[in-house]
Amino acid sequence: MQNWTTEIQELKNYYKSLSGKIAALEKELERLIKVEDEIGVLVSSRRCLEVIVTDICEKETIGFSETIALKGKIDKLRKEKKVPSHIISSMLNLNTISTYGAHPKEFDSRQVRTVLINLITIIEWYLSYKGEESLSSKKKSVIDHPGELITTDPEQKYLKGEATKKPSRLKIWKIATYFSAIIIIVLGILYLINKTERIKDIPGLEKSIAVLPFENWSSDKEYAHIGDAMTDELILQLQYIEDFDRVLSRTSTLQYKDHKKPIPIIAEELGVSYIIEGSIQRKHENVSITVQVIRAINEDHIWAEEYTGKWKDIFTIQDKIAKQVAEELKAVLSPKEVEQINKIPTENIEAYNLYLRGRFFWHRRTEKDLNKSIDYFNQALALDSTYALAYAGLADTYFIMGWYRWYPKKEAYSKAKKYALKALSINKSISGAHATLGAVYTYHEWNWKDAEEELKLAVTLNPNDAPAHMYYSELLNILGKNTEARKQIDMALKLNPHFFIYHGLSAAYYLNNAEYKLAIEESLKAYEVQNRYYYMIDILICYIKLAMNEKAIDHIKGIISINANNDHEMLDKIYQKSGIEGVIYWFIDWNLLNETTDSYTIATLYASIGDSEKAIIYLKKYMETDGNLISWINNDHHFNLLKTDPRFQAMLKEMKLEE
Repeated sequence: MQNWTTEIQELKNYYKSLSGKIAALEKELERLIKVEDEIGVLVSSRRCLEVIVTDICEKETIGFSETIALKGKIDKLRKEKKVPSHIISSMLNLNTISTYGAHPKEFDSRQVRTVLINLITIIEWYLSYKGEESLSSKKKSVIDHPGELITTDPEQKYLKGEATKKPSRLKIWKIATYFSAIIIIVLGILYLINKTERIKDIPGLEKSIAVLPFENWSSDKEYAHIGDAMTDELILQLQYIEDFDRVLSRTSTLQYKDHKKPIPIIAEELGVSYIIEGSIQRKHENVSITVQVIRAINEDHIWAEEYTGKWKDIFTIQDKIAKQVAEELKAVLSPKEVEQINKIPTENIEAYNLYLRGRFFWHRRTEKDLNKSIDYFNQALALDSTYALAYAGLADTYFIMGWYRWYPKKEAYSKAKKYALKALSINKSISGAHATLGAVYTYHEWNWKDAEEELKLAVTLNPNDAPAHMYYSELLNILGKNTEARKQIDMALKLNPHFFIYHGLSAAYYLNNAEYKLAIEESLKAYEVQNRYYYMIDILICYIKLAMNEKAIDHIKGIISINANNDHEMLDKIYQKSGIEGVIYWFIDWNLLNETTDSYTIATLYASIGDSEKAIIYLKKYMETDGNLISWINNDHHFNLLKTDPRFQAMLKEMKLEE
């Protein structure tokens, strides 16, 4: 049974009251009150909203491109302050839920009533805006007692069915004043109750947040980076608030830039309870930022605000936003957190501009872009030599450059350590600098004690720092602390559930625990996002360990089909004659011939079939080329057969990993 009959009846009354006064809205309302299915109601309600919003924009001469979405128009009305904030909230709610008309399997039928209630609220205000008399202004003021009708209408002559005298003007004025006061008080109380209801915690609802990439309305190409930059800055501010269970990293939400998906679907995919959206516009030295917080479970826009000011005051604006988000989500800020939020990273606003550009290119992670980021970070430091975050940016960049050999490895790691230490000498609370330093100690210096201290400190300072959890998990895995490594990579996955590297690491840790089916699942997730070859090798080894030989052979056929299709029958013959070992020997030769992978992977394949001699030879080759993952052999279960080999023990001793 429809649970929105009452709302449709009220909209019918609005339709009758218009009677040619606002033709466009009257036309859409006529369609709306005739439809009976849920999807039709959503679509027609949205059309009514489009008519209203477009009319207001035209009347207020607010320009916009023909292709701008309805939400963009609403945001412009909010930015121009042409519509009260509570009506903007209703518009945003209606717009968000009504989009489900195009996704009939992705909404709750109870939300249809929410759409209609929002539409009634908007129409009521819109009629007043247009100078038309609303239905509510025509209604008599009624107190619901049986048989009683009390009214301030001087023409009303009956009370309990008895004739009464017409009251004097003075009496009417007193009665009106009295009731006005009561109404104001009641409305005030209802507002406070409503606000409390909107922001109170829903029992069991996790305070997990995803900040979607901010829309950039700046027309100047000079500010093309500013939307992503503000997203980063807000995430960083919120990540330091302990009362929030999780604040997802930027890489997890980047895929939703210019998104078309409904908010609840995004929240479900990311596993969060709250979504934050925003926009920024910078024009010369002026800046305007809009932010809204949405509770995904019931499509409630619990808070929206616009902040305007001078760019030189951007740190103050950011502080206000972070504190207001905390307040709206009822997070209690400690004095330490307030101090962290209030902390100004640099007194030089131009240095800050350069730093934001550096981070913008850093996120792109290509050799060319990382070189650009180094240049911008150095320019920022030329203006402010005490800018800790710029030093931390250099440390991050050089570490990545060294890892991918885009910069001489030893020199890159040395620079990464130097700049991380410099950043921490200025500001000890930068979790990213501790994480980078811990990664250098892990992969360059094999300084296990200091690595653990730095990485533990990094995740303590910022429990929402996904890369810090990743680096810490890798260290723990190397040291054979499998349970703790699992906890850290799971935390990284909660903060960034779609990042392929985290799924790849998770697969490797499952392999080390002989949990092969789970390892296959995680490897497939990683490969689906980024088709890196070693994920396919991990899957193959899992099949071998599970004695699923036919699956293993089919898997190899799938791999070699990329290069050749005519070896499939030969593989079947090899398997019939020499078993799975013969197939793997052939596959190793195929990899060496086609140069598909590194010596570590070749050693792994040899170890999977028990050829310890060949495995140790290729491990030594990998170590001689200064392979990044050589320290992993300490806890890589593939190489358990090598534990007593003096050559293997010598390698561990060189890395300070001997028992």
